[in-house]
Amino acid sequence: MSFSNIFIHGFYGRPLMVTLAALLMFTACDKQSGTSEPDDADDISFAGTPSQTKAGGGDVITNTDGKLRKAPFGIFGFKTSSDDSSITGNLTNVFSTTDAQKVGWSQSDGKWTYSPKRRWENSMHYRFRAFWPYDVELNPDSNASRIGIEYKATTESYDLLVAYATRYPLNEGIQPVRLLFHHALSGLRFKIRFDSKVKKGTVDYVNRFYLQGMYSVGYMIYGQMADSDPVDKIEWIFDRYGNTFDKTGRMFDWTGKEKFSIAANATDKSEVATVFDNDKVVFIPPQTLSSGLGVTTANFYTQTGGDALHSVDIPRTTLEPGKIYTFTLVIHDTYLTVDIDIKDWDVLQSNVDINL
Repeated sequence: MSFSNIFIHGFYGRPLMVTLAALLMFTACDKQSGTSEPDDADDISFAGTPSQTKAGGGDVITNTDGKLRKAPFGIFGFKTSSDDSSITGNLTNVFSTTDAQKVGWSQSDGKWTYSPKRRWENSMHYRFRAFWPYDVELNPDSNASRIGIEYKATTESYDLLVAYATRYPLNEGIQPVRLLFHHALSGLRFKIRFDSKVKKGTVDYVNRFYLQGMYSVGYMIYGQMADSDPVDKIEWIFDRYGNTFDKTGRMFDWTGKEKFSIAANATDKSEVATVFDNDKVVFIPPQTLSSGLGVTTANFYTQTGGDALHSVDIPRTTLEPGKIYTFTLVIHDTYLTVDIDIKDWDVLQSNVDINL
């Protein structure tokens, strides 16, 4: 699959598009003679990190700022004399490269930085589109109007984040631009427990778990396909570029030993097993589980069951970006059921100055 084909068909041949809207406007203040402004006072700068976000497949983020600083993010910028979000017209790149500008955390300076620096122009209207982490499979035709990223859930486990912002320096000043990052993926969590009617004191351990019947690869477009599109919309595309629905492959194949039990008496507490490691969440491109293409199944083995495979169909569920879906598999005496709990990911806050 070539990225050029992706963009030819994905960006221009497909009107549907998901984007997040917000215009980043930049301001450049004229320096006055005799002032003590530092030399970089009118450099373009940003502020933005997610707060309390999670990574998938077992990478816990408890200190989000610290985690984000361990990897750079990429950003595109356009500037124009007109106050609109048109994807055509006299658009000029903000940075010195048409590729994504790499922005990294400087431990010695205690700030986000990049090179070479760019400076504000008072009368220009600016827009920025960012993604984290920097090392993604990025479509080379990406820009500040839209970006394309391919995500492989079978080989990648990072939390894909995207952000959009605007600035008009003449009215808004040249303080750091706030980049509010959003989750582009969905999170999946699986728990296993006994039904309350199972014999008291029953104990078992789940020692293997995997999913079947899903898309493992998705292509995300974040931005505008046309001038009428919202700027902050996210669209995930499947099938068109060879990312076929996988009916038989074992996804998120996990092995371990997690205990679940039913309380033996009133003083004991029943236990629930949660598969996967550390944060117990895995990432997947948003899609519909158990769609018309095939049933999505959760499959697991237990210590007591030995070689007997326990399998249950996941109810039809349309996943959305930025949500965590918890599926609880309930073991009855002779059958399995599934409970679903859906929650928003923790809100992302912008709280770190990024000097661009």
